[in-house]
Amino acid sequence: MQFSFAKYQGAGNDFILIDDEKMRFPLEDASYISRLCHRRFGIGADGVVLLQSSEKADFRMRIFNADGKEAAQCGNGLRCLVDFIHQKGHRAQHFLIETQKRIIPCSWDSGLITIDFGPAEWLLEDFSLDDFSLHLINTGVPHLVAFVDQLNMSDFKSMGAKLRHHAAFSPEGANVNFAQLQGDKIYVRTYERGVEDETLACGTGAAAVAIAALKKYSLKNPVCIVPASKEELLVEATEETIRLKGPATCVFYGYVPYSFP
Repeated sequence: MQFSFAKYQGAGNDFILIDDEKMRFPLEDASYISRLCHRRFGIGADGVVLLQSSEKADFRMRIFNADGKEAAQCGNGLRCLVDFIHQKGHRAQHFLIETQKRIIPCSWDSGLITIDFGPAEWLLEDFSLDDFSLHLINTGVPHLVAFVDQLNMSDFKSMGAKLRHHAAFSPEGANVNFAQLQGDKIYVRTYERGVEDETLACGTGAAAVAIAALKKYSLKNPVCIVPASKEELLVEATEETIRLKGPATCVFYGYVPYSFP
């Protein structure tokens, strides 16, 4: 048995996309998913995104992190899926995608994809931990946001890992975003749960940073977020919803067997 796939990236956040409308993918095999994502022994990606049929919406998304565990939501993965659906011949500009958390309105317009997360949830605001002033915001998954004076931190990975696994957020932990205001843009570095490393971008993280920045600084919607990839994302955040906008690119197509070394 083998699967066809498309390798996508959204702002540098990369994914393996698989059409699983016939429900054949071994999604319970975490080690297989982890091998697919391995950058030396597999295809290489931050996660695997499955396109499935839905009884509640036009389509259903399942997203698995590089550790093989299923995630509740992924903004950039969802944007990649929207373009994947469009490239498969579904030409409607607006449709609904079911995720583990909620049904999300999405749109495709000349290569720019907008997804509507719905409202965010402030879990903790402006609290101190390990010498950082932090915010904890749920944008489908929990994100810590710390505004810092300098993003070029030599101990970024160790600090990110420490906060991600901190006992205060057990048992599942949280994603970690360090952010810096430069002019009218917010530059961000993200340590992502499930990848257990820095990623070039994170859509739900960009949304959390934008929400915190709108409260902290005199910014206007939409907020321009610049992740480590330098590919800008636009986030419009209100009390009612969060909209994430940006391009997604297919890098290549291929086939992969179910069993490989």
